[in-house]
Amino acid sequence: MKNDDGNSITITWHIDDVFDLAEREDRPRPTDDEAREVLAMADKYHDANYGICWDTLSCYLQGVCGDAPDSSADEDITEGGAQ
Repeated sequence: MKNDDGNSITITWHIDDVFDLAEREDRPRPTDDEAREVLAMADKYHDANYGICWDTLSCYLQGVCGDAPDSSADEDITEGGAQ
């Protein structure tokens, strides 16, 4: 997004982006405070060599809310296994 003076740009991430990411990763929806913490971490540890991208937010989301649920845990453990 270009600023009015044309001399700088800003990129904005919103807590809604964190909510969307959690949904895409099949995670429980974080609280507003957890989403703010994810954004605060991304801001605090921002590295201009890499920027902030979905993978960055995903790492911080994992740090704040834990690992995503394992979808394979829902599979029948006896399928093709013990008899």
